[in-house]
Amino acid sequence: MTRNVIVTGARTGIGLEVALQFLRAGETVLLSSRFIDQLPKENEEIKKFIDGGHAHLQSADLSTMEGCQQLLKDGMKSLHNKLDVLVNNAGKFFPVGLAKTTPEQWRETMALNLDAIFHLTQGAIPLLAESKGCIVNISSIGAHRPDPGMTSYCVSKAAVDMLTRSSAQELAGKGVRVNSVNPGVVKTPIAEAAGMSREGAQQFQENAAKINPLHRIGTPHDVAAATLFLADPDKAGWITGTNLVEARTWPFEELKEWSGWAGDEIQPFLFEGLPAKTVQRREVASMQQRSQECVMEEFQSRHKLAAAACWQASPAR
Repeated sequence: MTRNVIVTGARTGIGLEVALQFLRAGETVLLSSRFIDQLPKENEEIKKFIDGGHAHLQSADLSTMEGCQQLLKDGMKSLHNKLDVLVNNAGKFFPVGLAKTTPEQWRETMALNLDAIFHLTQGAIPLLAESKGCIVNISSIGAHRPDPGMTSYCVSKAAVDMLTRSSAQELAGKGVRVNSVNPGVVKTPIAEAAGMSREGAQQFQENAAKINPLHRIGTPHDVAAATLFLADPDKAGWITGTNLVEARTWPFEELKEWSGWAGDEIQPFLFEGLPAKTVQRREVASMQQRSQECVMEEFQSRHKLAAAACWQASPAR
């Protein structure tokens, strides 16, 4: 049976790829973004799905409660009052350090990255409870390891992770699963949208690839594949309350030792170019071992959380 899906922040990058993968799988998808009406002119494949009646577009400002409520109200007209999957992807960031973050930037970040997920999740509960559906929140590795110069973004994503786990625990009894995908740096337009130059964004991505265990940054396809897995009741029907971390970067403790920089001076390491220092093989091996240990610790922690959520939902408890 065809499922109905809502994907927010779906005009570009991760959100667009998530929507396309659901559509290619035969699902009906409502794509939402503030300027979503421009999408058919930018993407021929989406236009074909629209013409075929499988894709629907809904412009919405999700930084307000009213915008979130309007999305669900109007979206259900397009989806005939049935919702199976909600993908909360819309987000933004300001590449500004703590000392220079303005109150307006802080509130804008929280409004879209966190508040929108709260309002949409809350509003979708009756629909998802009826369909025994699920929610996938697109979070970030920044929720676990802060990135210098991105304080408001990392704080918002850490809150998204807790909202994911809390929602999973509370909604499990209704048959609704809630998980998140926490990617590292992904090749999307978000850095340029935040004010970085094209050259600066490219340099940032190149540096991120060098400190990634897999020696590359992620792609929207990587994140979309993980999202569809978590949304699949046959493959992930016993997974809830999990923050799925994708390809974390090296821990900052190792980065400081590697680069010879300390504290807030680590920021140029990511944003302005790598230090000209040769890394010995034994240093790389040590970093790889520590990264693997972190991944295992993360896996064990998430496994326990998922098991606890399932136990909370068990009728036999």
